[in-house]
Amino acid sequence: MSNKPEKLFTNLQKNMETLNETVTIQDRARQTGFDWKNREDVWNKVKEELEELLVEVRKQDTDKMEEEFGDFLFSVINAARLYDINPDKALKRCNNKFKSRFGHIEDRAFESGKPFSELTLEEMNAYWNEAKAIERGKM
Repeated sequence: MSNKPEKLFTNLQKNMETLNETVTIQDRARQTGFDWKNREDVWNKVKEELEELLVEVRKQDTDKMEEEFGDFLFSVINAARLYDINPDKALKRCNNKFKSRFGHIEDRAFESGKPFSELTLEEMNAYWNEAKAIERGKM
């Protein structure tokens, strides 16, 4: 009787951050040849997973929504890998941008003398768009 070979994901580092674990899983799978021949094809998978998520959202099945959301995230992270985008770095940039724009809303509320809690969604969106315009150098 021969020794059964170790499975590909058996020795993943314990307590690895989930985003890093996902990248590692996808990279190991790629090394076996289990990967997209054309990276552009990944977008069909992203769309498919989004559609499956939306089906479960309409049904309001929390367990299935969580499962499909995970599949959707996995496919988006896979797209990032295929386009040499570091998903952790991309998400960090997004978080920083969000915090900056939200800070602008807070600043504008203070400048207006209106308590933040009394801002309407329309006012917040207007300040948000102002922040975007400032970032793009259009203000």
